[in-house]
Amino acid sequence: MKSIMFNVNLDKVEVKSNDNSAYNPFVWCIEIPTLSAYTVEYFSLNISPLSSFHQGDIITGNTIEFETDFVKEEINSLEVVIYYHGIKDYQALFPWITDEPVRKRLATYYEELEKTFEVKAWLPFVLMCAAVIEGMLYEKLGRPTVTLNEMIEQATENGLLNLNDSSIMHKARKSRNLVHINRRELPYVNRKEALEMRVTIDRLIKHFSF
Repeated sequence: MKSIMFNVNLDKVEVKSNDNSAYNPFVWCIEIPTLSAYTVEYFSLNISPLSSFHQGDIITGNTIEFETDFVKEEINSLEVVIYYHGIKDYQALFPWITDEPVRKRLATYYEELEKTFEVKAWLPFVLMCAAVIEGMLYEKLGRPTVTLNEMIEQATENGLLNLNDSSIMHKARKSRNLVHINRRELPYVNRKEALEMRVTIDRLIKHFSF
């Protein structure tokens, strides 16, 4: 079982009246743009400052609905943690990409990324990381006719990436050259670097979708 957490913007939570329960007068509707990508077993909600509790009412597409007696105006923050068996629709990880061929290709890249990560094949994993990064930045930056290096720099300058993101993205970019035997003097990809890349790319996929 895997898990992933989403920070929810409370302004985007829809609240409905609930006539079916005397104890929970409200139904909260929370939309998570990438939710339909996951095979969800159950979810938990962390509501601050009032409580932290587990719930599993209804999941439809990208929307979670649950009955509650909490008043939204009294809440400071809301986190949704989903527990899932795997990704069932890789294209749903990129809902903001409207070009279907691009979205489909990025989905294929990410699926390969996941497979290579699971078997600890670090160099193929890094190659797929770089492919996903390049595809996402290509779309986010309006399809510029520049190199990946230039896209990373441009995304850093305009705040799309922070300095740590930029450093990790450049590492993935440079590591692609390891496939060339005349670059054998370069250090090979290690587990620590691969783990940092995985965390970063998954966070950026979430960030770009909200």
